[in-house]
Amino acid sequence: MRTYKCEYSDTIDGKNIVTKIEAGSHREAYEKFLKTQGIHGYGVIVKAGPMDSGEYFNDHFKTIANKQAALARNQIAKKGAQESLSSTDMLLKELIVEQKRSNELLEKIRFIGLALGWWFIGSVILGVIIAFLAGVFNAIMG
Repeated sequence: MRTYKCEYSDTIDGKNIVTKIEAGSHREAYEKFLKTQGIHGYGVIVKAGPMDSGEYFNDHFKTIANKQAALARNQIAKKGAQESLSSTDMLLKELIVEQKRSNELLEKIRFIGLALGWWFIGSVILGVIIAFLAGVFNAIMG
């Protein structure tokens, strides 16, 4: 195994990130460097020593692009879900308003039914009382 000097081709947050890594090849050093330093939007230069012109790697750009594309797809899906949820929410709100109107109407009908029921019961009781009093009156007068 050789010691490779790996660094990003530009500074990250104003810092030049350089790491020495033990690896069997330039590519292996590059992959280890990404695992330890993280993936950034700059190429990586890997050199085996002062006489090595080094190799430039930017394969991780595909990873960044894939992550950005996945993030964009997720955001579009979320937005679509929120829009459909919003239309569903609107329908539910309209349904709730209609349900409240129906409940109010049913309460009025129930009240009218109870009032008519009590009126009917009261009329029957009053008729029985009148009939009783008429019988008592006829018995007295009769």
